[in-house]
Order: sequence, then structure tokens, then C-alpha cells
Amino acid sequence: MIFCEKSTIIFITEYMSSGSMSAFLQRTRKAGSPLSIKAWKKWTTQILSALNYLHSSDPPIIHGNLTCNTVFIQQNGLIKIGCGNLTVCMTSLTCSMH
Repeated sequence: MIFCEKSTIIFITEYMSSGSMSAFLQRTRKAGSPLSIKAWKKWTTQILSALNYLHSSDPPIIHGNLTCNTVFIQQNGLIKIGCGNLTVCMTSLTCSMH
């Protein structure tokens, strides 16, 4: 029999005032105000920069689920890549054999 202690993981995130890119684009579409090419270019540059940072890590970090639901926007237009469904990989568990 294997017994593993359950761990509590608390994940604290930054408040992103405009929510996910998906929610923001839905609100924009409903309001009838198209997003400018300048804004798209700024967001694309930020996303690519973040992915470059992750992939350049040693070892490289692969997001694996980059969608409009995992890209978040602040009111000032700053983009952050997040994780909609948190998957935690633990390299060691506190387990004991009984």
C-alpha cells in the first residue's frame, strides 16, 4: 500500500483588469469598436517576446496551451501569458510504503 500526503497548493495571480484576450475581444466585438492594427502588432510582439523568454530558459519551458483564454490583458495594453487550467508537475512527492 502506498500512502501519499496531500499537499495544498495556493496559486496567487496578478489582477488583469481587462481579463482574458478572449473576453476582451468578445466585449470589443459587441461594442462594435474594431481593434486597431497597431494594438494587434503590440500584442503580437509581447506574446512572441514572452514565448522567446520561456523557450530560452534552461531547460526550456513549453506552455502547451496558448489560446486567447490563456493570454491576459491589462487596461494599459500590457499582455501576460497565464494558465487557464493549472497543471502542476511535482518531481517528488512525500510518499511512504506501508
